[in-house]
Amino acid sequence: MQSHSTEQACLHLLNLNESVSLSVVLEYDGSNSTIFDQTVEEDNFYACANFEVSHKSSEQMAFVTLLVKGDTLKIFERRSVALSSEETVTFVQTDKPIYKSGENVKLRIVTLDTKFLPINDVYPLITLQDPQNNRIFQWQNVTSSQNITELSFQLVLEPVFGDYSIVVKEKSGKTLTHQFTVDRNVLPKFEVKVSAPQTITISDDEFQISACAEYTFGQPVHGKVQVQVCRGFFSSVACEKDKNEICEQFVAQLKNGCVSQTVNTKVFQLYRSGLFMSFYITATVTEIGTGVQISEKSSIFITPVLGSLKFSGPNNVPMANKLLQLELSDRLVGNYTTDENGEAQFSIDTSDIFDPEFRLKATYIRPQSCYLPSWLIPEYMDGHFSVQRFYSRTSSFLMIEPEPKELRCNQEKIVTIHYSLNSEAYRDDSNINFFYLVSIKFSKEQGLPGSSTGLHLQASPDSVCALRAVDKRVLLLKSEQQLSAESVYNMLPNTELYGYFYRGLNLDDSKLDPCIPQKDMFYNGLYYIPVSNHGDGDTYDIVKDMGLKVFTNLHYRKPEVCSKEKSIPYPGLLYLESGGYAPMYSAPLKIASGEVTRENFDFIERVIIETIFTQLEASQDFEADISTPKDNSSEIIQASEKKTYVWTVTPKKLGKVNITAVAESKQNSACPNEAPERQNLNWKDTVIKSLLVQPEGIEREMTQSFLICTQGTKVSRQVDLNLTNDVVEGSTRAFFTVVGDIIGLAIQNLENLFQMPYGGGEQNIALLASDTYILDYLRSTKQLTEEVKSKALFFLSNGYQKQLSFKNLDGSYSVFWQRNREGSIRLSALTFKTFEGMKQYVFIDELVQRETLIWLASKQKIDGCFKSDGKLFSNAWEVGDEEDIVLTAYIVAAFLEAGLNFTFPTLRNGLFCLEEALENGVRNGYNLAILAYAFALAGKEEKVESLLRTLDQSATKLNNVIYWGKVKKLETKASPLFIPRAPSAEMEKTCYVLLAIISQKNPDLTYASKIVQWLAQQMNSHGGFSSPQDTPVCLLAITRYMNLIFSDDQVTVSLSSEEFNEIFQVNGDNHLLVQRSELTKASGQYTVDVEGQGCAFIQATVRYNVLLPKKESGFSLSLQTVKKNSSDVFQSNFDLTVTLRYTGNHNNSNMVLVDVKMLSGFTPVMSSIEELENSGQVMKSEFKNDHVLFYLENVSGTAKSFTLSVEQINHVANIQPSPVMVYNYYEKDEYALASYNINSVSVSQ
Repeated sequence: MQSHSTEQACLHLLNLNESVSLSVVLEYDGSNSTIFDQTVEEDNFYACANFEVSHKSSEQMAFVTLLVKGDTLKIFERRSVALSSEETVTFVQTDKPIYKSGENVKLRIVTLDTKFLPINDVYPLITLQDPQNNRIFQWQNVTSSQNITELSFQLVLEPVFGDYSIVVKEKSGKTLTHQFTVDRNVLPKFEVKVSAPQTITISDDEFQISACAEYTFGQPVHGKVQVQVCRGFFSSVACEKDKNEICEQFVAQLKNGCVSQTVNTKVFQLYRSGLFMSFYITATVTEIGTGVQISEKSSIFITPVLGSLKFSGPNNVPMANKLLQLELSDRLVGNYTTDENGEAQFSIDTSDIFDPEFRLKATYIRPQSCYLPSWLIPEYMDGHFSVQRFYSRTSSFLMIEPEPKELRCNQEKIVTIHYSLNSEAYRDDSNINFFYLVSIKFSKEQGLPGSSTGLHLQASPDSVCALRAVDKRVLLLKSEQQLSAESVYNMLPNTELYGYFYRGLNLDDSKLDPCIPQKDMFYNGLYYIPVSNHGDGDTYDIVKDMGLKVFTNLHYRKPEVCSKEKSIPYPGLLYLESGGYAPMYSAPLKIASGEVTRENFDFIERVIIETIFTQLEASQDFEADISTPKDNSSEIIQASEKKTYVWTVTPKKLGKVNITAVAESKQNSACPNEAPERQNLNWKDTVIKSLLVQPEGIEREMTQSFLICTQGTKVSRQVDLNLTNDVVEGSTRAFFTVVGDIIGLAIQNLENLFQMPYGGGEQNIALLASDTYILDYLRSTKQLTEEVKSKALFFLSNGYQKQLSFKNLDGSYSVFWQRNREGSIRLSALTFKTFEGMKQYVFIDELVQRETLIWLASKQKIDGCFKSDGKLFSNAWEVGDEEDIVLTAYIVAAFLEAGLNFTFPTLRNGLFCLEEALENGVRNGYNLAILAYAFALAGKEEKVESLLRTLDQSATKLNNVIYWGKVKKLETKASPLFIPRAPSAEMEKTCYVLLAIISQKNPDLTYASKIVQWLAQQMNSHGGFSSPQDTPVCLLAITRYMNLIFSDDQVTVSLSSEEFNEIFQVNGDNHLLVQRSELTKASGQYTVDVEGQGCAFIQATVRYNVLLPKKESGFSLSLQTVKKNSSDVFQSNFDLTVTLRYTGNHNNSNMVLVDVKMLSGFTPVMSSIEELENSGQVMKSEFKNDHVLFYLENVSGTAKSFTLSVEQINHVANIQPSPVMVYNYYEKDEYALASYNINSVSVSQ
């Protein structure tokens, strides 16, 4: 019985001859609860009573006592029952079963009691785990609202693909897990279904298959279908080594979206062994006009088993007029011929059957046939059925006819019961399923674009209904995850009570009737000893199987013979039922200037015949010529017919161009037989597509930056903007930026500080570290607004999720994750430090951090130093034989920044290593800088002062700025892709010196300000610096410096030239506001004047395109394009092979990025890119904004090649060349350029 619930007990007394007192009591938790307490006068009594069960203790056992007492009658029964604690059912529903990267996952959690009533609940912990079981997010102490909990979670743009788990911990301690999938899915445009028989036999001459294609809105697809039916060999034998399967192929045009085909089986040699006993069917539908292809697969099982009383063949097809032989326990009953339904009726007299069980067997009597030894022989499976004996003391029986269908609520149903009665207890059981009374439907099945529709929802009064709307195409990808009434019902802990055992308790306490004394029988000279058979059924077994406790003095158990040495038959009536046994608009998003595109728009009329007028609206931004023949711009379109119209569009300007297509049905004079309301109905549909027209060549950016501080005097600076002669006409954009805080640009670009791709683990954690430093600074200076905080927390949460995708099972991190790949010590330390800093803002799993810390500690040597793994991000540091020193200093600084105590052995031993290395002498300037910072964090002031004096001697001091350059600088040609800034290694070294200075107890802020002045000049237009390696270090240094000198500034900035003049005000209210003004001329001389009290960061930015220069420095790059054979004239597919090698001054390059821009109208074949990743030819790839980016760990002097496939998705005329760029990620002055075009494609033989 369920605790804290209302239960029911029923009592039935028959043939009373006297007045009796009646008492039924429930005993539990040391107290009694009365269910019945009354006097009964009538002869026959029947009543039911409800009683409350309020279970308070942990005791599971309770007792129900029945006492009926009269003058001559006394009945006393005591039965044990189990009390179960409050049981609930919790389920999770997501808005979709499968998601793409970057999508928002919405989830609901609902808890029901065992009567399916929703309850308000509190969930102590809800966690979200990625496919590697990393906890990426959690919610704590979540309370449901109106019995429903609704949450959401944002997926990152580059998630780990696979199955994610939502784990819900309930108050009882139980956990529930629900999974959803994240994949690179593309929603199918239409659905393809293949219909085929589930099974055929080896004697079938042919079978029928059909393929249908339908849009998700119910209309048939227009196009062609290719159907391939194959039967494969187990293995290719020597004489057929080039033939792995037997195939038949059919191609046909879809008619009303379907095609049906009869397949002859002769070619497939069904009687031959050595081939798989199945067909594999693939149907590929190609949509007319667009070339979109979708495939669907199916299979057919081939069986030598041809049939079995009921006699049916494959797919439950009745086999008529077949001769069957029926046997009972190996004795012939008779022969029977099946009717048209494959059935044969029979009867058996059981009056002389005394066995406790008998078995029936039906066999098909097949005609004589002969087969070759190597042929498959048809098999006919026998049918078997067994019948057990059932005991009734008075030969009374009852049978309930089962209801095969589920019943709806409020529906009347007659239940048929067959019975043969004598005075005795009798019982049968059967299951009947009911639907809950809830329904939902739209007011109409179809609707026009932009039209209104109604949604009708019906449920019980006062119900709270939660709805979900999902694109039907999503369910085509993964439909089995949908929530159903059956799946919720099956969550119940006990859907059916069975037996008298419950959670270790034996509740079988019914009294046994006295056994029958053994009495031997002498017959025909032999003694027979009576025995009991335990296999016989009785009424008690049925009651027990239902989990029902019965108090009765009736005989409902089969008596047992006292001696149980041997069983003998006991008379009983058998019920036998024969049973059967059967064998088992399309256009490119972007084009280049000078190119011409073709716009395809499809129009489908869904109801009646209509005259459709189509047009492309005129625009000053492009010229359009229709390529599809039409009569007076109108077409008569039949019901369910589709038409495709093509325009050739020539853009007239750069930038975004909107193209508007209109389809309209006017009054239908072409169809006079239609109803008047149809003829007078005007329908109109409009589609607007955006086309981005880009300038030719590649984009460059030039910036000039200043941090100008003044104390009441006017400060002026000259800005000279000079452009080269190879600028693409119309591509120049220039603007002037003023912000009161040097961090202002970074705050505006929290997600894009680097101005370069950042798909690896090092780049991602660098962005997270940078954003954390900015948040720390804003919070410390009380400038953190809710808007900035919300934006930053979103990026931190997503970045945490993404970083976990680079985590290895041992707790380490790799720049690019690959199975069984050794982690990077430096990256693992950076991730650990950054996550520790993020804890105050977003959820970080402590278990993840512990795993990383343990792994880092395991990499420490006996002397306290860390052995370099050769995975330092940049070879430009030139640390030589001091790699272990610089790595140890980096880890020690990371531990100190993370707040670890000096008592932590790994940290303490690391400091010992650094102190010993310093005593032995450190030569490399970069090592000296990071050592100075590590000792500053550790409070070793004397060592810091000594190191800073040494570093000052090698500093470059020029024009009131200070910085540290590289000892050896590469002599390289100026890169046409990036305006020269200081190399990343110089930036990082300078910033570590600045960190060491301002981490002292008494920092020299005057000296530090000259370093900051130089850093301001290196800042890019997004607030970052040269690369993801130096940006977080420099932002940490600048934010800590600005925190020391922060004040409310109030300055006026004036920008002027001969034709331009603008004034910017900077004060405490707009200190972080990025004020920007477009410049009328991208070249020329401008004057900047700053007056007031405080500082202002000023930057002039010019962006423009240049034609692709044929230059290289540090790499050699070549391209080869080879056309693929294609049966579709519209599509032009080819392979692009990229070959590169390193020609710089080192043995190998750093991480290399290969940037392949797609030709207009073309897209990469994603399967070819995935294959490059899976094979390890590239470490990672991305496809963004028509660029395919390939990350390579490094490149040596040996040529390296890889190939990707490209396919045309839109027709573009006069296609312009697209560039391919390769460059050193951390030293961008090492690069190479090349270009390719469709005209240079050779044809493969």
